[in-house]
Amino acid sequence: MTATLPEPYLIADANDPATRPWRDSPWYDEFLVWMRSQGMDPEITHLVEVFVVDCPFARATTFVPCPDGGVALTEDGRDFQRATQTVLLSSLPPLPESAQ
Repeated sequence: MTATLPEPYLIADANDPATRPWRDSPWYDEFLVWMRSQGMDPEITHLVEVFVVDCPFARATTFVPCPDGGVALTEDGRDFQRATQTVLLSSLPPLPESAQ
């Protein structure tokens, strides 16, 4: 049986033009502090989806770093490699004013 996830509590996507205005708000700095407090690296994370279920968690999609400090490319060299991990959360992120 496959469980269906509820709608995300928050989606923060660095590639989504709709979330770019957040970068100029005080919320964005609070969000970055929260990410770090949960063990996520904002420097390589481009998508965070937060879910509130029995135990709140986030799916964090990150770029795969290279040993030289760059970002790994896909085999065909057309895109960055990405990895998705599940992060159990000790607290929920602050919400931007537009989402409250």
